[in-house]
Amino acid sequence: MKKYKFAKKQNFFGSNRKEDFKTFYTAPKSVRVKQLPAHPMRDLVNVGEYKLAEGIEEKAQFETGKSFKYRFLIQGKGNISSIKKPDLPKDSGLLFYPPNTEQNVSRASGVVYGSKQFDYNIEPSEPGTYNLGDYFQWVYFNPTTERYDTLRS
Repeated sequence: MKKYKFAKKQNFFGSNRKEDFKTFYTAPKSVRVKQLPAHPMRDLVNVGEYKLAEGIEEKAQFETGKSFKYRFLIQGKGNISSIKKPDLPKDSGLLFYPPNTEQNVSRASGVVYGSKQFDYNIEPSEPGTYNLGDYFQWVYFNPTTERYDTLRS
């Protein structure tokens, strides 16, 4: 820590204080970090307790060439800020526009919780039936169950 000694006699020129340092010591602390179980995505997944809430624009029918809105919302306990958008496969039947992202993070008693929301515009380019679960999925590790889990539409 930097501290200053003040001169007993004021000097018209220069500083009236002298810089000094004070060192503090404490007992060392150790933190044991467990390694995640083996998984192909072990270095890429978030750790926490999450759940999925989703929504789709209310329309009677969807039409090719006209986009609709889809919301993919991840909420729970964990590092919300590090949540990345789901990786979407390239598909000739649906065109996915980059999502608008919104996050809400709170901290209390050493726990980080909140939500991260991804709002997509999706445009069908070909008629057909599409299961959004084939496109939207997000893998994470749940420390309570000690298992990897997937949130899927």
